[in-house]
Amino acid sequence: MRHQLRMSALCTFAITILVAALFVGGCTKTASQLVVAQVEINSTSSNLPQAAANAVFPAATLNASGGVGLFTWAITQGALPTGLALSSTGVISGTPTQSGAFSFTVTATDEQGRSATANLTVTINPSIASVSTTSGSVGGGTTTTGTVTLASAALFPAPVALGSNNAVASVPATVTVATGATTANFTITTTAVAATVQVTITATYGPAKTTPLAVNPAAALSVNLTNSPLYYSQGDTGDTYKLTVSNPASGVPTTGAVTVTEIPPSGLTVTAMAGGAEACGCARWGRLAAHAATF
Repeated sequence: MRHQLRMSALCTFAITILVAALFVGGCTKTASQLVVAQVEINSTSSNLPQAAANAVFPAATLNASGGVGLFTWAITQGALPTGLALSSTGVISGTPTQSGAFSFTVTATDEQGRSATANLTVTINPSIASVSTTSGSVGGGTTTTGTVTLASAALFPAPVALGSNNAVASVPATVTVATGATTANFTITTTAVAATVQVTITATYGPAKTTPLAVNPAAALSVNLTNSPLYYSQGDTGDTYKLTVSNPASGVPTTGAVTVTEIPPSGLTVTAMAGGAEACGCARWGRLAAHAATF
């Protein structure tokens, strides 16, 4: 017959009792045999969390079934990465300082010395090495690109947490470095400012890394006139009068319109040039033609 016996307040397990009746000298005697279930480890590699180097590992508890009483756990082959340890109660915890896939064998032993083993693997991603921006400064109201870089190629998708210490520059909550890649880009969006604001962009995966970003205000455009030659004479041909518009603020794009309002004499033409300039080809003495162009 089979009974469910509670052996202690800490552990309940199934046993099988085999009962045999013996008749000796007219008396009945009984004998019994206790059969204990075999020890089995239930944890697998898929049960173990994935983590980043130099970050606290989410504690994982190994478990087993069968046997008698509590289990004592030990690593009997291989090793965990530096910084992680397995306790005798089966808890893997710590802060790994190495990245890679680490294979090891665990043994669970019950109070009667019965044991079982299992081969497990824990995978640790490389931590972040740096965060940077395309330019150290940007015009308010524009966008720029940021880049996170891991110490080596990701072994599984690595979600890097992002942050900004000032609302004038906003970033997404995370950016993910794909498996096999070392970098990922993200967009930094800024708002218009009246004066330069220094912002710190932070990226965290394992440790935290930062990079500075200056958000600059819009500035008055500067206009530069270039004559070649310096003076013109009636009948000259092939000469140019160039007007160049630029923005002195670093990282601020030059956009807008140039309008030429004078009425040109016959033979004078105005042509838009790449980069925000106007050129006048002079066939006779005169003024710039009425003309408008955007750049």
